[in-house]
Parts: sequence; C-alpha cells; structure tokens
Amino acid sequence: MAALVSACDAFDYFDRLPDVPEALSFSGNITGTLDNGVSVLSHTTDPIELGHHTRCSDYVGQDQSTGARRPVFMATITGTVGQVRLTLGILVRGDSTAYLQPGTPDKVDAIEWGNDLLLPGDRQDWPRFGGDGGIVTMDADHKGGTITESYALTDGSAANAYPGVTKVTGHWRCG
Repeated sequence: MAALVSACDAFDYFDRLPDVPEALSFSGNITGTLDNGVSVLSHTTDPIELGHHTRCSDYVGQDQSTGARRPVFMATITGTVGQVRLTLGILVRGDSTAYLQPGTPDKVDAIEWGNDLLLPGDRQDWPRFGGDGGIVTMDADHKGGTITESYALTDGSAANAYPGVTKVTGHWRCG
C-alpha cells in the first residue's frame, strides 16, 4: 500500500455526497487537525486521479514493473488543516496484508510507490519521508482506515514556505 497524489480529476458534480468525518492530526510544518473530508464523491470501480475531492475506489490495476493485474484500493481525502487545503491519497495493493486482512497494519516502505500529500493550491507534492517507515491500515468496508506517516517537501516554490517534515496520524474516511 502507498499513497499517491496528482492533478485534478474530472468528476460529476451531481455525484456529491455529504462531508465525511476525519480524525487526522498533522504536526510539524503543517499543524492542526483535518476534521472533515469535503467534496465527497460516491465509491467507484474505476481508477481515480487525485484532485480536489474525497473518494474511494476499488479497481483492478496493472503493476508497472511486472505487468501483473491485481486488485487495488485507492482513497483520496481532501480537507483543510488550519489555513492549508490539502489532499491525501492512499493506495492499498490487493496483495498487501492491509488489503487481504483489513485492520492489519502494513508498512508503507514495503511498497514500490511513494506515499504523497498534495497542497492543491500550490501544486506541490510531499513525497513520503523515507526515514519514517509509515503504517497504513484499511477497514473491512473499504471506506476508511488509519495512517501514521511523515512527509517532506522535495522541491518547488513552496519549499521555503513549508520547510521540514509534516507527520500525519489518525483515522481517515473516503466515503
């Protein structure tokens, strides 16, 4: 499992659902709590681009290194921490312990993809800080789980505004 982020995703505005409660704490260069996932869209079976919404997706993906097809779960959580609007993307591979045994922690550093946090306003990626070895779990309903992970800004114009590391801990929901 890993977390990802990218540019905005096209979505159907009629698909919007009520905000979902989050319990995510941020410490470090972004400090505060994310209490609500906003711009919630319904669960999908299509791959999703990360963007400005909260959504769950179960789909069959293709491993980029081996070409093998396997189940994948992906969540995006968008909300505000203090004055910072951000999107967190979480990807759980179908062959991971977290996917096969919901509620079971799995180390992020065992996965080939990075774990990222996006500041949509700045279009900056916060790749997983390699020294932390974060943990993600997924609930049996495929709509939530837990995360403990650190992120560091690698480059870009926001590096001066957000130096250092941001740690994210708590329970997430995507639907």
